[in-house]
Order: sequence, then structure tokens, then C-alpha cells
Amino acid sequence: MSACKGRDVKLFIDLRDDYEIYSIILKESEFHHTRSGKVRRYVIAEDTSDARPAHCYPEDVFFIKNKSMPSNLASASEDFKKKNNHSLKLIRAFNLNKEYILGDDAAILREFRIGDSIAWDQFYKAYPDTCGLIFFSRVGFNLQKDKAFVNEMIAYIPDSRGGYIYKMSKNGELWCIDEIFVCGVS
Repeated sequence: MSACKGRDVKLFIDLRDDYEIYSIILKESEFHHTRSGKVRRYVIAEDTSDARPAHCYPEDVFFIKNKSMPSNLASASEDFKKKNNHSLKLIRAFNLNKEYILGDDAAILREFRIGDSIAWDQFYKAYPDTCGLIFFSRVGFNLQKDKAFVNEMIAYIPDSRGGYIYKMSKNGELWCIDEIFVCGVS
């Protein structure tokens, strides 16, 4: 086994819950749709550094909804903020029933940029049946590692993107989406 593959295996073991959460979001999110209606594959940015549209943090969405954050989620919010100060390169460890491309988001965006906007028609010709370019944040966990927050941002048409904070919980060995907060939609 090469040193690089060994690093990927260790990274996956350390981040197993993260990849389970990312995979569940990709499988279950109501926000994944295409021009033709059916997502057949995903284009996922490999770097988590650009995943926070408008610096949307978990406590922001609770504040906007005039709710206070439950005490059992405060440590997940703090972990989210701490982890998202540094980017992480994602690896091919998603558990999906669809094809996915894990790519250098900067290279993908450069490839399809005309002037200051992205040539989405060209993007969708190259990546048909996708919902756009998906960015994930790092996952923030509470101290018990049974609650989590993660941000997903989808860039999909000129100057449009959707940002979502997912509140997750673990029931036994399975992660579930509890609530989805919309943030950073333009």
C-alpha cells in the first residue's frame, strides 16, 4: 500500500462519521435536483474551505429563527467553528448509490469561467444530470458525538447558490437529518 493510500485509510477512519453524514445529505436532501429532474451524479468540491456562504454558522440560524440553541448543541456549534478555520481535502470515501466526481473546485470553476461568471451551460454539458457544484464544510460534533452540524452549499446557475445548515443526530449507529436551516441563498 502506498503512503498516500495509507494516509487516506487513516483519514477515513478518523472521519468515518463525517463521511456518513455527507453521504446521508447527498442521498436524502430535498435540494438536489437537476434541469432534467433526476440527479445521476454529483460534482463535489474536494476542499472544504469555501463551504460557508456568508459565514453562516449554526448559532446564526437559531438567532434568525428567534430560538435559543439547545445546550446539548452548543459544543457542536463550537466544534463547527473551530474545525472550519482550516480546510480539509475530502477523499473518495462517500457511500453513495450514484456516481460522483470529487474535484478541485478552483480548477472546475476556472474551467467554466467566462468573464466574471461561470458558463453553466458548458458546466452542465460536461456534467449532465448533476445539481451543480456541491461544497461541504467540516462537520462539528457535540461532546457525546451524537449531534452534529454541517453546512452544504450548492452553486448551480449564474450568481445563484443555496446554503444549508443541517442539524444531525445519531440514533444507535445511524445518522439522521433532524432539521435543515436555509442560509446564504442568492
